[in-house]
Amino acid sequence: MKELAKIHDVSLKYDISTRALKYYEDMGLIKSTHIDDYSYRCYDEAAIMRLEQILILRRLDISIKDIGKIFASSKSDTLLELLRGKVDEIEQQSDLLRELKNIVLDFIDRIEQYDFEDKNDVRLLYETTAANVSEKTETPTESFMEITKKLEKSPVVSVKRLPAVKMAICYDDDRTRYDAFHKWIRETEEKTRPIFSPYFEWYNAFVGHVAALYPAGENCPFDTFDFPGGLYACATFLNDPYPFSMEINSGYLYKWIGESTDYELYLTEDDEDARFIMWRPIVSLGSEIPQEEYFIPIVRKGEWKAAIKTTDIPVESLYNPELVRRKIDLRSMRKSGGLSVSYRSDEAVLYQLGQEGALETKEKCSLPLRIDLTAKTDSGNIRLSYGNAGLVFNWGVIPTAMLTHDVIEGGHTPIYGAGYIPPNEYAEITWIIERDFNAVIVNGETRFYKDDFPYMERLKNGEELEIEFPVCVTTAFGAEVTVKKIEIWQKKFD
Repeated sequence: MKELAKIHDVSLKYDISTRALKYYEDMGLIKSTHIDDYSYRCYDEAAIMRLEQILILRRLDISIKDIGKIFASSKSDTLLELLRGKVDEIEQQSDLLRELKNIVLDFIDRIEQYDFEDKNDVRLLYETTAANVSEKTETPTESFMEITKKLEKSPVVSVKRLPAVKMAICYDDDRTRYDAFHKWIRETEEKTRPIFSPYFEWYNAFVGHVAALYPAGENCPFDTFDFPGGLYACATFLNDPYPFSMEINSGYLYKWIGESTDYELYLTEDDEDARFIMWRPIVSLGSEIPQEEYFIPIVRKGEWKAAIKTTDIPVESLYNPELVRRKIDLRSMRKSGGLSVSYRSDEAVLYQLGQEGALETKEKCSLPLRIDLTAKTDSGNIRLSYGNAGLVFNWGVIPTAMLTHDVIEGGHTPIYGAGYIPPNEYAEITWIIERDFNAVIVNGETRFYKDDFPYMERLKNGEELEIEFPVCVTTAFGAEVTVKKIEIWQKKFD
C-alpha cells in the first residue's frame, strides 16, 4: 500500500484546519482513507493532489460550489470559463484601484489648499470634498465610499439555527421607553454575565420602526412575544456610517441565498411569524473595529414558500389597443448619478451602492403609457420610475413587498406579497400607467391594480396636470440588475 498522510500532518503542511479538510470531504471534493487500528482520517497521493488544486482555486476566490463543478466536468471548459471570469474581475478591480488612486490624489490636492493647524479634523476632508456639488452629481467622497465598498473582501456566510424563545421587544418610536429597555438589559447582564449577549435588533417594515429584542426571562417589565427561531443566513460586517448599510449588508446575504443550492429565502406576507432582518453588535477578539452580525431568515429548498399575491383581473383587459410600441436601445439611454453601467451584447448591467442614479430614456413619455421590462437581479431592487412614481421589486427590507407611488405626489405604497422575483431568473414585467388606473403584470399574471391614486382624482376633477417624464430603470444598495429589454408603448412618438 502506498504511504498515506495523516490528517494532522496534512493540516500542518498546508496550513489548513482539520475542520476545513473534513468540510471539503463532506462536500465531496476529496476522499479520505481509513486504515485498521487508526481512528483518524488519512489521505493518499490522489487526495493530496486534489487538495492542492482546491487550495489554489480557493486562493483565486472560486467558490466551493464552482470547484465542485470543475471536478465534476470531464473537460476543461468549466475551469476556463471560471478563470476567464476571474480575469474580468481582476480587471474590474484594477479599474477601481485606478479610480481610487485618482480620488486620493484629488484629496491630497484639496488638503494642500487648507490650513489644518486650527482644523485638524479628518471630517473636514468629507466636508470640503462634498461641498458645492449638486444633488445629481456624485461627490468625490461618495465615489470614494462606493469604490472602497466594492473592494472590500466578501464576508463569510454561515447558517445558524436560532432557538424559539419568549422574547422581550421594544420599538424605537418611544425613546424614553427604548432607553429604559436598554437599561433593563444592562442590569440583567450585570447579574447573568453572559459570554455573548443575546441582544438583537430588527427592522419591522410593517410598522416602520427598529425594535430591540432580548430574551424575556421571568417578570419581564416589557412587551413579549413568541420568537419562533429557525434557520438564518449570517455574516459579519463592519459597522460603518455608510448610508443604507442595512440594505447593502442584507443585500449581500440575499445574493448568497439566491446562489445557494440548499437554501432559499423565507418569504412572509405579514408580521405574524416574526422573522425579519436582524442584526446584533459584536466584538471580535483583538479588534477594536465595531462590527455587526446580520441574520436573514431562510428555509431549506422546497420546505416552504409563500404564495405570490395576484389579482383576478384578466391581463388582456388592461392593455390599451391604441398604443404603439417602440423598443428602446439600451445604449442610447442616459446615465445619471452614481449608477455603474456595463454592456454585454444587447444587455445592460446596472450596479450602485446608493439609490440616486438611474438609466433614463432621452425622450419624455406621456399618458397613457405602458412599459415592458425584461430583467433579472442577483439579489434585489429591480426598479422602474416615471415622474414621482416608482416601482420596486425585491425591496431590501421585505423582499416580498412591491413598492408603488403616485406619479405626481410620490408617496410610499407597499403591496405585501406581490413584489418577489426569484434571483437570477429573467422576469417579464409590464407597468401600465393610465389616466384612471395603474397595473403591474409579472410573467403574465396581474399582481397589482389601483384606480384611486391622487393624480387620478385630480384629473377627474378637471385639473390640468403636466404628466410627461422620461422612463427610468435602476437598482440600489449593491444589487446587480441585468436589463435585457425595455419597450415603451404610447399613442404617438415624436
